[in-house]
Amino acid sequence: FKLYERFAVYEYWMIDPIEQYVEVYHLQDAAYILQGVYGPDDTFESRILHKPVALQPIFGA
Repeated sequence: FKLYERFAVYEYWMIDPIEQYVEVYHLQDAAYILQGVYGPDDTFESRILHKPVALQPIFGA
């Protein structure tokens, strides 16, 4: 996590396939800010892809 922050990776997703959720962080002022925690039926807006990401295909819900 800190390594990605240090090298200014703009957006970071932590995916938990067992519990079926995604934590999405974005870089702001050289530190990660939690954008949100999303479940298998959710869709979130990716700031790096500039489009919505549906999680159903990822989790197979």
